[in-house]
Amino acid sequence: MTTCPDDAEVRAEVTGFQTVNGNSIAFASTKKHGTVTFKISDDVWSGDGPPQKGEIVMLSKLSRFRKGWRASTARRFVLADES
Repeated sequence: MTTCPDDAEVRAEVTGFQTVNGNSIAFASTKKHGTVTFKISDDVWSGDGPPQKGEIVMLSKLSRFRKGWRASTARRFVLADES
């Protein structure tokens, strides 16, 4: 397993959703890491309501697994992220 620094945030666009073993999973496209997945649960996602397809989000604490990258935290993109 490969990891990114915990303080590194990656900008991504939500491209789809899937339910796996009762967990809601979001797929997000990034420039550097390709597709990254994250759980839409209180311990990973912070936001009022679930993310929407096409929404820009910020991902962090990425880990690389055999099937691809996974984010341990995800949040909505805010205006302060523009700079």
